[in-house]
Amino acid sequence: MRTRFVDRMPGVAVAEQRDPQIAGRKRSAAPIGNRIGRSHSNPAHHSLKRTSKGRKSHRRRIVAQGSELQRGPKNAGRNPDTGDQPLSAGGQFSQFVVVFVGNRALVVRHSFRFVQDTMWNPGQPIEGRRRDRFRPPHCPRPDCPDHHYQGPGYRAARDGSYRRACDPLRRIPRFRCPTCKRAFSRQSFATSYYLKRPELLHAVAGMLIAGSAHRQIARHLGCAPSTVTRLSVRLGRHAGLFHEVSMARLERIDEPVVFDHFETFVRSQQERLGIATAVGQRSWFVYAVGGARYRGTSRRSRRKRRLKLAPRPTTAGAVVASTRKTLESLLRKSPDGLDLISDEHPAYRAAVHRINRKLSAAKSIRHATYANPDRSPGHDFSRARQRNQAMFAVDLLHKLLRHCQAHHRRETIAFGRKSTNVIGRALLFAIWRNFIKRISERRPTHLSPAMQVGLTSKLWTWRDVLAVRLFPGRLA
Repeated sequence: MRTRFVDRMPGVAVAEQRDPQIAGRKRSAAPIGNRIGRSHSNPAHHSLKRTSKGRKSHRRRIVAQGSELQRGPKNAGRNPDTGDQPLSAGGQFSQFVVVFVGNRALVVRHSFRFVQDTMWNPGQPIEGRRRDRFRPPHCPRPDCPDHHYQGPGYRAARDGSYRRACDPLRRIPRFRCPTCKRAFSRQSFATSYYLKRPELLHAVAGMLIAGSAHRQIARHLGCAPSTVTRLSVRLGRHAGLFHEVSMARLERIDEPVVFDHFETFVRSQQERLGIATAVGQRSWFVYAVGGARYRGTSRRSRRKRRLKLAPRPTTAGAVVASTRKTLESLLRKSPDGLDLISDEHPAYRAAVHRINRKLSAAKSIRHATYANPDRSPGHDFSRARQRNQAMFAVDLLHKLLRHCQAHHRRETIAFGRKSTNVIGRALLFAIWRNFIKRISERRPTHLSPAMQVGLTSKLWTWRDVLAVRLFPGRLA
């Protein structure tokens, strides 16, 4: 068997096999002609069907795909905060696709290893748990000493139950904290707390990423536009906390990071907002999202200046400050130094120079820059091609941002009004990109960027992302 890499995505290998047998996980051969042998020991095997009659066809479409997960011994307990699945003690996740080309079989296999502290599987949503089996992990009041309680031994006394107007058939259990003596319910730990229409939360999250504006979403769901605005703020706040949890679970960064600012504006084109984005060059995982407000350079006539509101004051050196803050957060996950790729923005050079002055050569930032060359006809495209290949990951992310979010489109009336909300929706997009969206829509690879870096072993959904409420005080 001969293996060669044919894809730009990491960990993707094509094993070209001319023999009419494919070996399974236990080296048990099975004919490829009509099916791959199934066994209880290898549930990844799926039946195959020929796509056309005859055996001399030069092109065959994909006829089988599957995945297998080899785990070590599991832990006994769950995460008391999120109710996630137990962490595995190690193993290897692999995914394969079988393609017929003529009389040969191409086995496309994706595999990566994970360790105990990085594997993260979603838990059951709070609202779907049985009331007699739910135990609060801590007190939800931020000013209570038991709010920071860690461990499974928190004991809250039962204090009756109640029914919600939106779901009168289900009883919500109530509890009373033994320390602060205040009551709370199971709904305090759900992302839909205090909502009269909790069914809108998942739909709004999906439609915000689908490129719909707030009024379009409100017309489709039958609610007020202000309701969509409030839900988008809640989702952005949850996405920021979720991103902190995912970065805390990430063991280290083992790839070059491509960095650039996504240019947009807030409230007026005079108030520019640069969203700092750090993306893995091979995995396409979004490691960091930040914001920097600065004054625009466009000129307006005196009449337009009288009609428009005066731009809000900005902080000098905001781009350098946001770059420095982002790179310092990435260095915490890079004990052997960080390989950084960016364009020749002067703020990036200044931020890297300030950080490297405090670090040794082994733990510093190794900065590689690529200029934006002239792309007009008659010029050499080799430098432009080299720049595009090096910064493809962040360029693709910016294209998806412009395509999937309505307030980032050119010449739109759905522009953002507050920079905090715009950054929150960018974080929501980053969660969708990392955990929910596949790496490629055309290729038959059911892998997400979070699976590429070893954070999880499956594709998530909005139900998984919004399963449990996250508390800022407990993350700190």
